[in-house]
Amino acid sequence: MNEFIKYKKNITSQWGEDEIIQEIFKRIDAKEKFCIEFGAWDGKHLSNVWNLWHENNWSALLIEGDEKKCKDLENSVSVFPKVKPYCAYVQKEGENSLDTILTKTFPNKEIDLLSIDIDGNDYYILETLLAKPRVIIIEYNPTIPLHLELIQKEDQYFGSSALSIYKLAYKKGYKLVHMTETNMFFIIGNEFSKLQIDEQTLQDMFITKHLTYLMTGYDGTPVLTQIPTYNNILKITKREIHFRNEKLPTINFSIHKSLRSYIKNVIIFLEKIIFNISIFLKKETTENLQAKRVVPWFKIAGDKTLRLNYLLDSSSIVVDVGGYEGQWSSDIFAKYQCNIHIFEPVKSFFEKIKERFTKNDKIKVHNIGLSNKNTELPISLLNDSSSLFKEDTQNEYIKVVDASVFFKEQNIENIDLIKINIEGGEYDLLENLIKNGYISKIKNIQVQFHDFVPDAKERMIKIQEELGKTHHITYQYEFVWENWEINAK
Repeated sequence: MNEFIKYKKNITSQWGEDEIIQEIFKRIDAKEKFCIEFGAWDGKHLSNVWNLWHENNWSALLIEGDEKKCKDLENSVSVFPKVKPYCAYVQKEGENSLDTILTKTFPNKEIDLLSIDIDGNDYYILETLLAKPRVIIIEYNPTIPLHLELIQKEDQYFGSSALSIYKLAYKKGYKLVHMTETNMFFIIGNEFSKLQIDEQTLQDMFITKHLTYLMTGYDGTPVLTQIPTYNNILKITKREIHFRNEKLPTINFSIHKSLRSYIKNVIIFLEKIIFNISIFLKKETTENLQAKRVVPWFKIAGDKTLRLNYLLDSSSIVVDVGGYEGQWSSDIFAKYQCNIHIFEPVKSFFEKIKERFTKNDKIKVHNIGLSNKNTELPISLLNDSSSLFKEDTQNEYIKVVDASVFFKEQNIENIDLIKINIEGGEYDLLENLIKNGYISKIKNIQVQFHDFVPDAKERMIKIQEELGKTHHITYQYEFVWENWEINAK
């Protein structure tokens, strides 16, 4: 049930956000009474936070990039000492990143509410944000269907899909509270219970009235279900819209008085995209592609040969990252009787592994994951493919730690073999080990890269280039398994 829809009411907001915000903070209480909004315009125009600082004595950081609007903003807040205007275009990193601006203006202040509305790069700002606001309001493009995961390229004027933003927020530890026509409300996971509502799904929340469908009759006559919410009434402009994970040729077409002209424009639109649709339909599905990738691996029985054949002995130290049920560690121990550290953050899997090796003093099981920082993250429970990067109805929060720091604290000076199979988390982990120099203390790195992570190919290649400075490849089956052995000194 969409609990907060009954609280929709505008004071300066556009889609009823003002009263929804009030109701959320009635339930969870405002701690610092501190909010942030960008782009803030003049502080009032379509603002989601004006009512908080102007009428309810909140402190606020209001950020606007346009110089003329900045002057209007400064005038608007001049008699509010707890409100600071800041003139800048917020960037995902550098001097104008939100984290840097916060350090300059309100250091060490907990953020109750963050409103992100910059008509395009909203996704990237959230993606790189280190601060942890309690509640986040962020804009999405409501004309993109619910099932599409589209992330615009940086600095384009298009926006990202609700699904993309939902997955990003979920990965950062947030839960969905509500959606309006253009905004999504998220709350940090450990405070969700204070709302006293059931967990919300995109399917329950998504507003479909902005979706426009293009259909054809049996004779090929094109029909639109409605005039698109955002449309160019005056002219047709051919262009190409780029996404971080897709590239879709498109055309803005207008509705003219003449039906014949309208039909002509739709036909132009169809002609522009039909070739790309045919290519898209011929693309291999991820499942089919992966099925082809593993054929050579299965032919050589790689799981029973390459993944187990190393120069190890009873004094060797092996690390198993992503233990699942402990079978690989069991096979390695049976062959070498070595010392093994197993890392499994999912509690049910951890308990099974712990019980399996309870009488084996040489195998230590840790109920944590290895990554690039100490934090708690939501994970989708999908048996042996449980992942931070997949969506499912069964989830739990897991603890991950900075791998380099953990190894140092545990006095693990050298590792003879590390096995990494953590469904997308391998990128953060390996980047951490490389950055901190710990990679040179690992003799063999057995890793499975996964291609469903954003920019997977590019990140994998960069990691491989870095590994090539200290290690050499001994076997490689792309996106299946590969092993890197340290270079002889």
